[in-house]
Amino acid sequence: MRSRRPRPGPVALWQELTEAEQDVALLASRGLRNVDIAMWRGSSRKTVDAQIAAVLKKLAIASRAHIA
Repeated sequence: MRSRRPRPGPVALWQELTEAEQDVALLASRGLRNVDIAMWRGSSRKTVDAQIAAVLKKLAIASRAHIA
């Protein structure tokens, strides 16, 4: 019987995010909309959309409401 590796904890998962993804996740957790995050960071909304999608995938969560 193979032993299963434990799932990484929240800190390990957070460290998998790029600095930009961490920044976007923090702003999203404070309730900012993607368009507001884009304006705050000086990037496009499409970039923020992609970063939010990457955060959700890397943290294995289904919606941005769970980022908080």
